[in-house]
Amino acid sequence: MGVHDSKNGDNSITLDIKNVGRPVFLILASSAAVNWVIEGAGAKDVKALLVSSMNGKSKIKGGVKRDVPRFYFPMYNYTYQLESKCKCQVRYYCSSKDLFDTIDYIATITGRKINSFTGSYNAKSFMVPGTVIDKKQLNILRMVAKENLLEQSKCEGPEFTPQNLDNKQTKKISEHDAVQEALRVMELIRDNRFEEFIQFIEPRKLKSRPDEIKQMFLFQHNLFAGYDPSIAYHLIDKKMYEKIAANQTELTIPLILKRKNRKDNYIRVHMNKAADRWFVSSFRGPGL
Repeated sequence: MGVHDSKNGDNSITLDIKNVGRPVFLILASSAAVNWVIEGAGAKDVKALLVSSMNGKSKIKGGVKRDVPRFYFPMYNYTYQLESKCKCQVRYYCSSKDLFDTIDYIATITGRKINSFTGSYNAKSFMVPGTVIDKKQLNILRMVAKENLLEQSKCEGPEFTPQNLDNKQTKKISEHDAVQEALRVMELIRDNRFEEFIQFIEPRKLKSRPDEIKQMFLFQHNLFAGYDPSIAYHLIDKKMYEKIAANQTELTIPLILKRKNRKDNYIRVHMNKAADRWFVSSFRGPGL
């Protein structure tokens, strides 16, 4: 389930869980804190809950047993739309993330696939399960994603679309200090080397507290452990190439993380550099 917030004055959203005859793992994501009220014949089958809210802490009420595990943390790649609605406003703007981002994100952190999706900007209640995410629905979503990519190219121009680098450009990028630094930072996250990582991100310039930095570092380590990072040349557009080549202070370095001997298990990561500070600005999970 994905929402921005609740339509009710008490911030509640009631979930009527149908009896599906098998264990249910509920993922409840929102921007504002929500009081999730879980009811229905299938409430007894809920075996785990992953609860995410970006502002405040959501609560669980209703018919879920007290001993059911509850996992709370912010899910940055969640969506409240089955199909991302986008339009051209100088840059290509989408009101919510692509569902593929959410699918990949959940697969990365839980090892599970999404069987159904329900969402809207705000709501009073939902019937669960909602739209079944089967092969037919995934093909529809892929077509929408391709159309959005085409419209983005028309909106933002060819300078923002990935370019084919020749051998000379590829060599120049791969040997660049900024690229090597980005790879180094990712390796420190992967290998859980927090003290060395701290030296790269310069926490004195951050508003975040040291414990918050540590928490995010461990969260990212759990995602990226076991992956080998490399530069993603196919994601470099003309403007990005020029910035890297000129060693500008604001940089984005696209990386691909892949497990050894696993064809389909890879993650796309954007490493951002602001002045001398490196951080993971976004990522997309297995399957890209």
